[in-house]
Amino acid sequence: MKKILLIVVIGILCPYLHGQSYPQHSAGVRIAGGSYGHANDRSGARLILGGEACVYCEGTRALFLEYSHFFPPSSDAYDNADLVAAGIRLQTRQKTRFFFDVGIAAGNSRMRSTSTSTVGAALGVGLQVSVGEHFYLSPFFRTYPMNRSYISGSFGAGLGWRF
Repeated sequence: MKKILLIVVIGILCPYLHGQSYPQHSAGVRIAGGSYGHANDRSGARLILGGEACVYCEGTRALFLEYSHFFPPSSDAYDNADLVAAGIRLQTRQKTRFFFDVGIAAGNSRMRSTSTSTVGAALGVGLQVSVGEHFYLSPFFRTYPMNRSYISGSFGAGLGWRF
């Protein structure tokens, strides 16, 4: 955990050390549909609500952070689930930016009387489309292969503010 925090702090300080001007950040909310569960489970789709942030987003590399809350699926097997992820975003510099995210994820899935925590990778692709000077719309696809044979995936859109 200390190594991860050190990497994040170094990543945040790097633009200042190289003399870059005020960095551009973004934060927003997202809505999606997807799944979270054991790889063999077919419990059905879930509604997903969450938040997203991008730090130092003006260049071709940035840091992303996200939180997703998975509501219960249509089956009775699972209750809610939560997932957090962070990592590196590789993106183009155009007004409409294509991005690719790769990072680490940690999640917790709750069933009737038990809870399962998982750790894995975060992989995502999407577009960030400018809507005016400060706002953006961001359709995306994400997948999270996890330990204990769990997997999560989502397809949705984010809406946010650049500052």
